[in-house]
Amino acid sequence: MLMLQRFATPEYDYHAESADGRDIYKVGNALGIGAVGAWREGKLIKVSDVHARSYRVISTGPVRAIVELAYDGWNAGGSPVTLRTRITQWAGDRGFYQTIKADAAPDFTFATGIPLKKEAPALHSTGGRTWLASWGEQVVLPGATATEPTSGTNLGLGIVMITPSAAAPVDDLANHLLPFSAQTNSASWYTLAAWDQEGSNDHLTVANNQEMQERASLVTPHPGIQTKDQFVQAMQRIADAAGNPVQVKILSSAPAAQSAPPDTLRPTASRTYSQAIALLKQEIDRTAAKWEPAIMASTPAGIGTSKGPGFFVDGDNQTGEWKKREGFFWTGGFWVGELWRMYARTHEEKYRRWAELWNSRLLGSESQQNHDSGFLYYYSSVLGFQQTRSPQLERSGLQAAQRLGQLFNPQTHLIAAWEVNGDDSIIDTMMNLQLLWWASEQTGDPKWRELGLQHARKAAEWLVRPDGSVAQSVHFNPGDGRQRLELRGGSTRSVSFDLPNNNPSGDLLFIHTHQGFAAGTTWSRGAAWALYGFSQASAATHDARFLATAEKVADYIISELPEDGVPWFDFDDQGVHYRNRDSSAAAIIAGGLLKLSQQMVDKNKAARYREQSRRITQSLIDRYLTPVGSGDSSPAGILRHGCGTRPADGMLIYGQYYLLETLLALEDNEKKSSGSSGGAQ
Repeated sequence: MLMLQRFATPEYDYHAESADGRDIYKVGNALGIGAVGAWREGKLIKVSDVHARSYRVISTGPVRAIVELAYDGWNAGGSPVTLRTRITQWAGDRGFYQTIKADAAPDFTFATGIPLKKEAPALHSTGGRTWLASWGEQVVLPGATATEPTSGTNLGLGIVMITPSAAAPVDDLANHLLPFSAQTNSASWYTLAAWDQEGSNDHLTVANNQEMQERASLVTPHPGIQTKDQFVQAMQRIADAAGNPVQVKILSSAPAAQSAPPDTLRPTASRTYSQAIALLKQEIDRTAAKWEPAIMASTPAGIGTSKGPGFFVDGDNQTGEWKKREGFFWTGGFWVGELWRMYARTHEEKYRRWAELWNSRLLGSESQQNHDSGFLYYYSSVLGFQQTRSPQLERSGLQAAQRLGQLFNPQTHLIAAWEVNGDDSIIDTMMNLQLLWWASEQTGDPKWRELGLQHARKAAEWLVRPDGSVAQSVHFNPGDGRQRLELRGGSTRSVSFDLPNNNPSGDLLFIHTHQGFAAGTTWSRGAAWALYGFSQASAATHDARFLATAEKVADYIISELPEDGVPWFDFDDQGVHYRNRDSSAAAIIAGGLLKLSQQMVDKNKAARYREQSRRITQSLIDRYLTPVGSGDSSPAGILRHGCGTRPADGMLIYGQYYLLETLLALEDNEKKSSGSSGGAQ
């Protein structure tokens, strides 16, 4: 890990022990480890007497870093040479590749090598490609003037010749050297080091799945090299690999963006909003008919967050079959919400009956939920109350709001995500504030509005970056100065870890993600939650800060969307590693943009956001909502290519809900503006 801002300051003693390591090797008067020089008449000439030096950084990672050094007018024993050396360091590697180019005379001999240490005798290849190494107690004691080796600690240094593949080793007073002729004025070699204390003070990895753990700390792979024999074997493996380079075949002649899923590329005709709603209605009818027996056979007591049949989250892109799961999870309200929305549109009694049936299995569990009580009970009990004025559903919605109040932390001004006095909150919770805006309006009690205001203000400050990109999770000191934290969320396992800190009560500790590519990137559904949530917060409170935040997020999202308006799982990755689109994020974004457009005083901005909402929705209903194209035999109404947790790819219950909600709103807008019942764009 490079810590140059600290290590390079004049007052910092980089020879002293520290949590980030120290200078452990003394080069002295030697050439250095893998550096380049000239070998003339039995003497080593360093690259020191030069007319001019310069450098340029070619790549800064994260997969590799490349720097090029230039030496003009190097006086190499009376022969002026222009030398370029390019150094490439790959993430997680023990060494670096070095390639030189020069304008030296044909008989010019270069050299590279490693310092000569009596405590670490030289090791040599015994055939094939040349390599040179040393192993032994060559780690010096701490201190700027220390020269004595640290007892019991072994360090291995090595060089493997690549081009040319052979060199005859020689020693001088300070170096083990490999002189070579660069017949084409170009040469390359690999330099590495291995310490038998590898991994002894790795930085804490803050991640809650294996993929993120491997990515979070770019250290050498463990277990490390512990013995001289292991180091010799490693040297030989590298030499053998250099003789069998990876073969790369270019599959395309020109660069192109990662394609959307192939089955989205063949739409036949543009659909109206009404036609798309009719397709979703068919899917709702199929689902209700199939799952009604299971939900009828259960009792409210037999169903909870993670127990009992009859609820679902994700399904198959082609068949539309929902996967069986236990309990209503955090998503059960979306299915009930679809039923209430369809009842509001059609007034068909079957939708009310189904909605009340499934809604009844959620009742009574309000106080047991985490922040998702908003997702669960706003889209079920609150929407149901708005249709039926049922006192039971009203009580359910208010009890769920009460649960959010219990999770609110006055030290941080945030609703904790998972438990009372928890140490983190997530951007998803912006959506759950809808429950508080409703509760305040329904009861006339301003306390609910105030809770929502405080949470939204802090979320805007901590989770929305200046450019409008969005972080998912923030961890904080909840007021007890805790030193042990827990990463939770999604379907990934929880991880507990120690984090020594002196942060004041309510202060931020660190940013984290359990969904996106990394803590510093933008998970697309998280950005969608932010856009929709702040747009809704602005509508409910008329707070200008929330409108400005929603605009900022909207502009970021629009600038990052691919051609068809359906985002990748993570905006910063865009199909390189996370090769999943997320149609559910697109549906939420479309709804958020539409809500935002309705609050804009600037007519041009309003028109822009409204048009983007329509564009995204049209892409979803033409390219992602089955059937797509004349040859698509899938059942109607499947919103394909949702990604709940990467690398999953399928229909998602919340994708279905938000597409329906947005279509209904767009259809209503069309009716109001034109007096028609269609959805023509």
